[in-house]
Amino acid sequence: MQLSRNKTDNDTQYHAAVTAPHKSAAAAGERILQQGGNAIEACVAMASALTVVYPHMTSLGGDGFWMIHKPGEAPIALNAAGKSALELGQCEFGAHLRGPKIALTTAGAVSGWKEALQRFKGSLSLDKIFEPAILLAESGFEVTETLKAGIEKLHTDYPSSNFTQVFMPNGVVPSVGEKLCLPALAQTYRRLASDGLQSWLDGELAKENAHFLKEQGSPIRFQDLCDTRAAWQTPLSISTQWGAFFNLAAPTQGSASLSIVALLDKYISAKSVSQSHSQSATGEEELLHLLIESVKQAFDWRNQHLADSDACREMQHQQLSDAVLNGQLTSITDKAAPWPSPGPIGDTVWMGVVDSEGLAVSYIQSIYWEFGSGLVNPATGVVWNNRSLGFNVDQTHPNAIAPNKQPMHTLNPPMALLNDGSRLIYGTMGGEGQPQTQAAIIWRHLVQGQPLEEAISAPRWLLGKTWGKSEDNLKLEQPLFDLYGTHLINRGHDAVAAPALAEFFGHAGAIHVSDTVTRCSSDPRSDGAGILVSQLLQGNS
Repeated sequence: MQLSRNKTDNDTQYHAAVTAPHKSAAAAGERILQQGGNAIEACVAMASALTVVYPHMTSLGGDGFWMIHKPGEAPIALNAAGKSALELGQCEFGAHLRGPKIALTTAGAVSGWKEALQRFKGSLSLDKIFEPAILLAESGFEVTETLKAGIEKLHTDYPSSNFTQVFMPNGVVPSVGEKLCLPALAQTYRRLASDGLQSWLDGELAKENAHFLKEQGSPIRFQDLCDTRAAWQTPLSISTQWGAFFNLAAPTQGSASLSIVALLDKYISAKSVSQSHSQSATGEEELLHLLIESVKQAFDWRNQHLADSDACREMQHQQLSDAVLNGQLTSITDKAAPWPSPGPIGDTVWMGVVDSEGLAVSYIQSIYWEFGSGLVNPATGVVWNNRSLGFNVDQTHPNAIAPNKQPMHTLNPPMALLNDGSRLIYGTMGGEGQPQTQAAIIWRHLVQGQPLEEAISAPRWLLGKTWGKSEDNLKLEQPLFDLYGTHLINRGHDAVAAPALAEFFGHAGAIHVSDTVTRCSSDPRSDGAGILVSQLLQGNS
């Protein structure tokens, strides 16, 4: 979708837009903007709506990361991830994938909502912001194919009466298109609206969460929840021929995402690859190979070093230096390098929004695997994460599990401030696929010049594990495999064909905004929507 307008000297209003992987969530953001809310308020409305319609991918019991930009200022980042319990005890880490023995980290998403809403104060009350989520949870929403599959998987992997009570109210997996109501979750949002978000952190809701987790056998206690606070950060950044790109530092893989784009930039500059060449059969295959090999470079370092530490954050800056990147580029040959050690997988939701005053948000939120740990409190409707699976079982690794520590996160919400004065707010879900799909969007949109919708829907590749797929091979959507599969196999890639527009390639979205033109799009691989919004001026974002 695109909207253009004429600009006058005194005209500073931007076109508002939202994009989210479920149309009901996008509609929630649109509604908030139409009511005069700002981008933060719209983002929280979308995020809360997604905990209802995509409960297998996100929940109040999960984590979030923000990238926020206000025109005229530098982008800022917000780490809203939980930490491991202070008293891990006999957690038997490495022996469990579901259940209380893997529910070892607190949930940071709500602390991030609170911090962002406080820093960028808007005009709407919490009951207005949560109203879309409450209506969806109380009145019901249609079960999607991905939700049905998630319920089936969790019920098989970790059957529990609590889960059945909440998500299988009739004792059977709901059908696609069937309406599902989540009344307990609706009531939780009503309590958050009336009591305030602080209640989740150290109030009555925190006490209820702590009681439930202890009762189930998790080591998380009330003090752990009280200590969970989102933290503002200066984001990592790189400069390219297209503009400046931003992402989060450790414990996220934001540096991996940035390094792939940086290597693409350096390769194109060194080879003087023209736009027309990059769209030719030879140019496309050449750059596709380069991008795949760049992923290996980025992931190899990530898997060895990424951890929650100041030392790692300093190392990430070094990894994005010209010296290191030039060395990586030199090491890439015409043949496929070995795939690095396996990395993490997980489920996620990404969303983007820009309001009429130009405040822009790239936000990502997750509980890790489908329905996280599988722990669901029937009294609150909250699903608890299993994000602790992001820790390394090797106790000598920098990312080894320890008390009061954040695990490695695949979550990373990017943003770009481009040389022409426009901004690109973009992102995706998909574990290992996140940096790859982000790079694909940049390649298609900024290098090849494809319109935003085409750049997002264009055939993609995915190297390694992702949501729903555990194989470490190179998966290419069928149209891309038909074009380049044989060439890539001849280079040594373990390439296989996959269905076109398969959901496991990610739920991407993007907003490209300037002071005269706004474009937005949502991935056809998702249930989402990108919406241009006619918005009231807030005057307070």
